[in-house]
Amino acid sequence: MILIVINAIAIIFLSVLVFIAEKIETTIKILLVVFCLLVTFGSDYFFGVVQLKKAREVARAKACSANQRVLMGAVEMYNMDHPTMMKELDIKILLEPYKGFTYLKEAPIKPESDCIYINEGDLSGNGIIKCKRHGTVKDIAKKYQ
Repeated sequence: MILIVINAIAIIFLSVLVFIAEKIETTIKILLVVFCLLVTFGSDYFFGVVQLKKAREVARAKACSANQRVLMGAVEMYNMDHPTMMKELDIKILLEPYKGFTYLKEAPIKPESDCIYINEGDLSGNGIIKCKRHGTVKDIAKKYQ
């Protein structure tokens, strides 16, 4: 919306220049036209970059959320198969073979370097897995609807 307003202002400004063109020197006219074009295309670029940053942030948060769900599923499977349940998150244990398979084929790839997965509460009960940077799956869903 802001982008449309900025472009409209630039077009109006160029239209005004046409009406007063007889009184302004050619060099100044060219500079004003170049300035208007820079404002128009510069605003497109600036707002495009802002939207791109937001899209990256959302994608990384959703990838983090997916990692948390995968880890929680692996912990639940582990707890169903073992008499001693996993109470705290230990990804190394989930990567070890058990009866010919592993609960995780590989460690989750962190979408951001500061994504650290920890448990909140007892995972053998009502505990959940969360990221120190993004929070829980519910936090991510609420923030990036």
